[in-house]
Amino acid sequence: PELGTSEKISIYRFVQEGLNNAYRHGKGKGQQVRATTKGGKLLVEVLDTGPGFDPARSEGLGLAGLRERIESIGGQFETLSGPGGTRLVITLSVEEQP
Repeated sequence: PELGTSEKISIYRFVQEGLNNAYRHGKGKGQQVRATTKGGKLLVEVLDTGPGFDPARSEGLGLAGLRERIESIGGQFETLSGPGGTRLVITLSVEEQP
């Protein structure tokens, strides 16, 4: 999809920070980045298979900053984590190209 400069920068920073966090806190295990479009939505995920954490108790400044950045461009930010790893997901509404 066509994205504006602020969306591109926000996605880049999301992936950059997500991979950095996965390396630092998840020991770099099983790091992946996935991006898909479906039904006018762009989903970008950063995953790892590290030890995980409780997102309700420890959303630090890095994740809070990512959430704020993504929400400022109209997106949604989700953190899913447990003993099998962590998955950060952003969802943005986009116009799909024919």
